[in-house]
Amino acid sequence: MKSSSADPVRSSAPGAHGHEAARHSTPPRGILGLPDRLPYQVTRTQPSDELRWCIDRFWTSAWQIPPGRAVTARVLPHPTVNLTLESGELVITGVARGVFNRTLTGNDRVFGIKLRPGVARLLIDIEVGALSGQGQPAEAVMGLAAELAEQLRGCRRDRERIAVTEALFGSRLAGPSAELSLVQEAVAALTSDPDVRRVRDVTGQLGVSERTLQRLFADYLGLTPGWVLRRGRLHAAAERLIQLAASATSERTALADVAAEFGYADQAHLTNDFTKIIGLPPASWLSTLISEHPAG
Repeated sequence: MKSSSADPVRSSAPGAHGHEAARHSTPPRGILGLPDRLPYQVTRTQPSDELRWCIDRFWTSAWQIPPGRAVTARVLPHPTVNLTLESGELVITGVARGVFNRTLTGNDRVFGIKLRPGVARLLIDIEVGALSGQGQPAEAVMGLAAELAEQLRGCRRDRERIAVTEALFGSRLAGPSAELSLVQEAVAALTSDPDVRRVRDVTGQLGVSERTLQRLFADYLGLTPGWVLRRGRLHAAAERLIQLAASATSERTALADVAAEFGYADQAHLTNDFTKIIGLPPASWLSTLISEHPAG
């Protein structure tokens, strides 16, 4: 499965060399699927403490689709970049502006490295915004890609792949600059802080001007702060709608409550934003998920 900027979770295993893999019973934000009905499994492993500033997590996606069948995996990307080893090739995937779709068939698995926001700028030879949101060969744009790919191909287990990745990153990256740390703080606030409803809420917290934040986001992310805020809000709304899908709450009441909870002006604004990015209004989207991924 080519990488997106979010990775699904269905099962996990203990991490290697002191790492701990996180276990979740529901998909994390960004995964457009119903709990316990995803057609693939992903193991997520946290990096070592020394590399947490540049690596968000390691992940492995695996699927077994019966012959003659195909399923669609859908992800609403986070504002970051992934590296994936797919059939021996190292792929780098930027942030897709819309939904990332991938048709899954047969049996396969992918090893992934989800970078922290802004870290790709330290690794690639082109502007971050020029990276394809559908993935491209990493060796064409990333100086250490050939060495990393060669080492990863020589590994038999994920724990070995994690170890060689951390060794290479640790030797090539000195640490976060003040600017990168500021960008990462701003992204976290824009996407996770329920009290943040406007970009200026974050600039006020961090003591920077909106113009400065816009410049840093363009440089490190290839995105605007407003885009990141809207994406984080849509992530949260989609997650809540999935949680409410099986409840007895009426659709109208549920949508109105979700709109109010996540800072939309009203239900119509939530529906419009949802439809523009995901391609379907919320109720139709949930019906599609249920039909595509039936229980049992």
